[in-house]
Amino acid sequence: MKKDFEPNLENSIKVSLRFLKFKPRTKKETIQKLKSKGFGSEVINQTIRYLEEEGFLDDEQFTINWVYDRFNSKFLGKRKVFLELQKKGIEKEIIQEVIGNFCNSEDEIKRAVEYLEKRFARKNKEEVVIQKALEMLVRSGYSFEISKKAVQIWLK
Repeated sequence: MKKDFEPNLENSIKVSLRFLKFKPRTKKETIQKLKSKGFGSEVINQTIRYLEEEGFLDDEQFTINWVYDRFNSKFLGKRKVFLELQKKGIEKEIIQEVIGNFCNSEDEIKRAVEYLEKRFARKNKEEVVIQKALEMLVRSGYSFEISKKAVQIWLK
């Protein structure tokens, strides 16, 4: 950290780095943290600019990592991931671009089928009520059309 920062700015950067140390955060989350600590808007803006310039804060990279994790580990659909990222303050254009790069309808159907197989692996497919499977996929952020196709493939 540079030594020519004013004390308030230096303190703000230290608070931010501690906050970012445990897990990646968005710009919005970092701003909220600094506001909760009582820093003024000018100091917050300077801090955010510094963190972005130094590579500690990058909403696009955060979005890429988040989408990859949610698609591959959590088996979530595009809609749910989109809403999660919006709540975290990511710009709509960034979300759409990243999700578009990661996922098309065929990929989403494959993930939905994998999710059904994982979720209902121990059950005989005849025991599973189709309605429950559809509802689970819709709650996980898949569209009804994708959910319906995935259940049909899964039942074959």
